[in-house]
Amino acid sequence: MSHVTLQGLVEQRADDGDTLAVTWLFVALFAPQLVIGPFAGVLADRLERRRVVVACYCSAAVVAASLATLTAISDDPPLLAVYLLALALGTSFSFIGPSAGALVVNSVDPDDVASAISMQAAVQNVTRVAGPILAAGIIASERFEIGFAGFAAATTVAAILMSRTRVEAHDVSPDSLGVFGRMAVGFRHARERRPAILAIVTVGVASMFGVAHTALIPSFTSEVLGEDAGRFGVIVAATGIGAIVGAMTVGYSKREPSLARGAVSLVLYGVCLTGFALSETLVVAVAWQVVLGFFYFTTMTTIQT
Repeated sequence: MSHVTLQGLVEQRADDGDTLAVTWLFVALFAPQLVIGPFAGVLADRLERRRVVVACYCSAAVVAASLATLTAISDDPPLLAVYLLALALGTSFSFIGPSAGALVVNSVDPDDVASAISMQAAVQNVTRVAGPILAAGIIASERFEIGFAGFAAATTVAAILMSRTRVEAHDVSPDSLGVFGRMAVGFRHARERRPAILAIVTVGVASMFGVAHTALIPSFTSEVLGEDAGRFGVIVAATGIGAIVGAMTVGYSKREPSLARGAVSLVLYGVCLTGFALSETLVVAVAWQVVLGFFYFTTMTTIQT
């Protein structure tokens, strides 16, 4: 709901079809993960993970409330302010990622890790369906403050629930390695576990080149499909529907996850992305996005597991 509402706000504020303006929004949202990600991984080992996640949810709630206030008091908020708040939101999510992922492992028995990761992916993708559907009406009415206020409330509830969750404790005693030393140990650990480096590279390539088209979807909806740009939320929701099915398929599969299976899914994802790019009607584009979402999250969930 937050990202789609932000995308709709920037589209409206910068005039429909200004893909560069939306691209800068995505830079603000996701560049922090590139810079902060390794440090956030060290924090997940050094600090109590649940507290990190709770603090980040609270931070995201403050940013969302600020976005709600900004859009409530101004019909024409400055893009720079929107980008700065998006950067703050992206920073909060960057710190959440490693700790939240580790908490999944800390909260279940070892035999249930694969199922737990798939369940987490499925639940996350429920939000990728419900969020855009809710945001579509908000974008159409240009009442962006409602979307941001809803997200602020949701993250506040998430922080409360996480603070009450019981997880297995892990060793957070300090060592003499330092932050960069811990990062070096992490890379060495990945290198020694042979599939890990290939898995990390695959995820990086898929994330960089396979998801970039998301920034183009509003413009694609209006300029190629001939629909109102605000209807891009329908396409995003379709991706989430396919992703839920993909995540659950991996979770219930009796076959051991492997890099080879992830690679096959990634190739099929590329085929579906080509089909989406050639779409000329909204119905065809939505159909391709459902299958595309399935293979993308089959790929990511398999490799993550």
